[in-house]
Amino acid sequence: MERIRLTRNEKVVLRLTAMGKSRPADYAAHLYVAAVRSLERQQLVKAVWAEETKEPIHAALTPYGEAYLAQNPALRNPINWVAIGAIAGLLGFGMAIVALFVACNK
Repeated sequence: MERIRLTRNEKVVLRLTAMGKSRPADYAAHLYVAAVRSLERQQLVKAVWAEETKEPIHAALTPYGEAYLAQNPALRNPINWVAIGAIAGLLGFGMAIVALFVACNK
């Protein structure tokens, strides 16, 4: 299963949902609502929404969310190998330029 990039708030809400808990009293409501909406779009969570307040009444993991947590319990984000390769290429290029100048000064 491919890893999904999650924000810190989404990770907190996903863990809370996995434990069967709702929003804690000290957790900002707008952050909770935004995280639940985002997790619903990514099909990790399914929520029942209140019509008047537009807040989730209950949120539960989907089968895909359960499988995702089983495979990635630490909820680590994917590594961007393209960026790492570009940085390595630039470092190699820089070292080649330095080696050229060192060789020309002898």
